[in-house]
Formats: sequence, structure tokens, C-alpha cells
Amino acid sequence: MADLRCHHHPDRDPTGRCDRCGNYLCEQCLEEVDGLLLCKACRDVPACRYGHVEEPRLDCCLCGTALCEQCAIEADGLFYCKRCSTETPETAEAGAERVKVGRVWLGALIIGLVAVTAIGTLVLLVGSKP
Repeated sequence: MADLRCHHHPDRDPTGRCDRCGNYLCEQCLEEVDGLLLCKACRDVPACRYGHVEEPRLDCCLCGTALCEQCAIEADGLFYCKRCSTETPETAEAGAERVKVGRVWLGALIIGLVAVTAIGTLVLLVGSKP
């Protein structure tokens, strides 16, 4: 690294490279984040699950993992992460359906709890009047 210079400080020798963008950087410019050496620009950019600089724009339909377009594996109009893509299409569709059903049940549960709380509050208010 004798003839290389820090990307941001041309008067300084680099101590390493950013693991995402590959720029050579001095000690002041590098930061370790989750085992990766990153520059400040790459540290502030959301990364996909697999560490690519590209901002994640997709989610795995089974586990919800944030993915960039480079990592997403598409099958029958659905997107999968590397781990979930090894499942058979039938299993994957069943898993996606379970996620949808689970979200519907969670929504219904929340609505039910709100209704029970409201009814309980009314009963207390009506019962406490002389």
C-alpha cells in the first residue's frame, strides 16, 4: 500500500479497504461494523442481508428478510432469500400462505383486544355511576 492513498485524505496512507465499496482508507475513515470494515458512506447506507451496498427493495416472501435485487431469487412472481429458495415451490407457496394467514389472524386479534378493552371500560364507567 506504499503508493496508495486514503480516498478522502490524499496525504495519508491507507490502513485498509472498505468491504463494500473497495476504497482504500486511513484509520480515521474506516469503522468496523458487524465484522466488516466500512467507510462512513457505506456504513450509513442500508444493506441487504448479504452485505451488498445496494439498498434492499425486496423482502423474502417466507421469512421477510430484506434483499437487494442482486440477492432476491424470483420464482412464480414471489421473491425468496438464498436460504428459503432451497424449499420446493409447493412448500414455499404454503409458507407464503402461512405468513399471509398469520398476518390476518394477528390483525383480528388486535381488533378483538381493542374491542374487549373498550367494552370493559364502558362496563366500568356505567357500573361506577351512582
